[in-house]
Amino acid sequence: MIVPSMYLAELKKEIALDFPIVYRKSTYLEQDFKRLLKHKHYESEVQLHFYLSKYKNNWIIRIEEQKKGAMVSFFTYYFKDDKMIGICPGVDDRYLSFFTPQFFRSYKACMHPDTVSTIDFARSFANENLVAEEIKLAYCATGICKVFCSTPHGFMLGTCDEIKKFYKMNVFVTHEMLRGNFDEKAIMVNEMLEMYLKDAGNLD
Repeated sequence: MIVPSMYLAELKKEIALDFPIVYRKSTYLEQDFKRLLKHKHYESEVQLHFYLSKYKNNWIIRIEEQKKGAMVSFFTYYFKDDKMIGICPGVDDRYLSFFTPQFFRSYKACMHPDTVSTIDFARSFANENLVAEEIKLAYCATGICKVFCSTPHGFMLGTCDEIKKFYKMNVFVTHEMLRGNFDEKAIMVNEMLEMYLKDAGNLD
């Protein structure tokens, strides 16, 4: 079970134990979803499943069925000093994506300012943001580069530690908050990320 006092290495070990079981569960859920849609005409259909794992971690499994195939993504979360921290494991690589309390504060302010329930908030985040396109920017330290990920609702800004193999997402902004062409948006993202870089190796 994930506990707030865990360091990065301990969190990675916990996820490494838990994720294969969660992934196996997702394959059964996906098969059930496909059978449900077998005779239905659709472009894209999404299911969210809450799953308490063998190791007592809370997971949200997002399954999006499209004609060209399924996309499955995973999100787990825990609390440190009553502040939510999220983790998304990569299916095809060994990177973990961490979402800090600062990230969730900005996301809530932008997208769901009136949501009180933690479950409703986690469900909304998982449904809206677990499919994203990553763009890497300049390196700010050895092995650490600034990144932003484009989602249908906005941009997730943070850093990627290529040595420790994890992303740390620090802040969320809507499309309306970043205007201009790609180069202009990249400049704005760089400026916004500067305030978070001194703690790039921490999870808080």
